[in-house]
Amino acid sequence: MAPKMRRFRLIPGVAYPLEFPVQRTPSQETPPLPLRAETIMPPQDLDIGPEPEVSQGVYVISVTARILHMHPQTLRKYERLGLVNPSRSNGMVRYYSDLDISR
Repeated sequence: MAPKMRRFRLIPGVAYPLEFPVQRTPSQETPPLPLRAETIMPPQDLDIGPEPEVSQGVYVISVTARILHMHPQTLRKYERLGLVNPSRSNGMVRYYSDLDISR
């Protein structure tokens, strides 16, 4: 027959002394410091391609509007009036170039 265990209710917010020492499991041990990127991959020069041309659109309408401190709808209106002519993607997304922004 198994020995009878004492049962008692725990009161929230009250600390109870432990009758045995608590040991840490391997998952609770202090984790090692993270590896620095330099230790994983040595620094290298990344060739990400040529710089975009001044006339090539690189900014979407929201970024362009933020750069120019105006509402995106104002840029759409300027396009309808022919004041700017942003390039378009296959999905018809407007891309504004540095040349468009300087106008």
